[in-house]
Amino acid sequence: MKRSYAFCSRCLPLLLMALSVLLTRAARAQNSSEALAINNAGVIVGWSTASDGYTHAVQWASGTNTPAALPMLSGWTNSVATAINNASPALIVGYANNESGAQHAVAWSSGTMIDLGTLSGGASSQALGVNSSGVVVGWSTNSAGQKHAAQWANGAVTDLGTYGTDAVSSATAINEVGEAVGWSGIMETSPVFMGANAVTWSSGRISVLSELQIKSGKLAHGQGGDALAINNNAKPVIVGADGFWQAGQPYTYLDYAAVEWTGKTVSAIVNVGWDALYLATGVNDSGQVVGWDTNYSPPLSPDPPQGWTLSAGTLTYLPISEALGISNSGLIVGYSTVSTSVNHAVLYTNGTVTDLGTL
Repeated sequence: MKRSYAFCSRCLPLLLMALSVLLTRAARAQNSSEALAINNAGVIVGWSTASDGYTHAVQWASGTNTPAALPMLSGWTNSVATAINNASPALIVGYANNESGAQHAVAWSSGTMIDLGTLSGGASSQALGVNSSGVVVGWSTNSAGQKHAAQWANGAVTDLGTYGTDAVSSATAINEVGEAVGWSGIMETSPVFMGANAVTWSSGRISVLSELQIKSGKLAHGQGGDALAINNNAKPVIVGADGFWQAGQPYTYLDYAAVEWTGKTVSAIVNVGWDALYLATGVNDSGQVVGWDTNYSPPLSPDPPQGWTLSAGTLTYLPISEALGISNSGLIVGYSTVSTSVNHAVLYTNGTVTDLGTL
C-alpha cells in the first residue's frame, strides 16, 4: 500500500489536542488509579498511586473493589499492569522502572515479577498484550534507539520489525492464535500517528490494514491509524482509530474515527463531526466494542473524555470517562474522573458503575 509521508504543520491542532488529553491524565496521578484490562474470569489489572508517591501495578480479584499491589523486584519502581490473559493461573504483563531508572517490559506469574528485558542493545521496553499461550507483545528500543514492535515467547525476545522503510512500530495486542496488531510509521506522535498505519503481524509477516476513505460532504482521505485490540473470532475483529481530513479544507478539519477492521474491510464505527478524537480500545468475542472520545474546540480545550460501548450497532455512552477493556461477559473497565486531577478505576456492569478505589 502506497502512503504519503509529507508531514504538514497544519496537522498540529489535533495532535496538540491529543497531547493535551494525555497531559491532563498524567496530571491526575495523585490519589488516582485506572483499570486497563479484564480477563474472562473477571480479574482486573491496572495501576494505582500510593502513599509512597509511586505508581504501582495492581490487580482486583474477581468480585472485589479493593486493589492489591503486584510484587516488585528489589529496587524497581513505578510499575503498570497493562494486560492479563485467560490462562489459569493468569499471566499479567506491563512495565516498570528498574534500579537504573530504565523502563522494562515485565510479567507477573504466580506472584513473581519477571524482567522480560529488551531487544539486543535496547534500553527500554513495554509489554502491552498477552495471550493464553503466554506469548507477550509490546515494543522495545533496539541498538539504534528506535522503537520496534517486539514479541516475548519461550524466554526469547523477537523484533517484529516495521512495515517497509518505516522507522518505528509497536504491537498493542495479540489474540489466542498469535495474530498481533499495532502500528508502524515514520514517526511517533502519541496517541495517534501521522504517517503511520495500523498493521497486523501473523506467521512472521507484517500487513497494513486498510485506511478510511469516507464521504462526509466531501471525500476524506486516510491520515494514519493504530490498531488497539483484536478478538478471537475465526475472522478476527480488530478495532482502533484511523485519521482522515476533509478534502478541500485546511488540516484543522482533522478527525480520528474509532474504526473496525474485519478482513480487508474497514469501517468507521464511531465518529461525529470534525476536530475530534475517537478511539476504540477493546473488543470481545461477541464483537462488543468499547472506547472513548473527546471533542476539540480551538485554540486548545478538549472536552472531558466520555466512555462508550457499541453492541449490535447500538452506541451507548457510559457514565465513565474512558472505557478501556471488556470481557466476554460484557464487563467493562476503565476510569472515571472523581474530582479535579483525581481518577479512579471503575467497573461498569448492567448499568452500575463500581468505584474500584486506590491503594
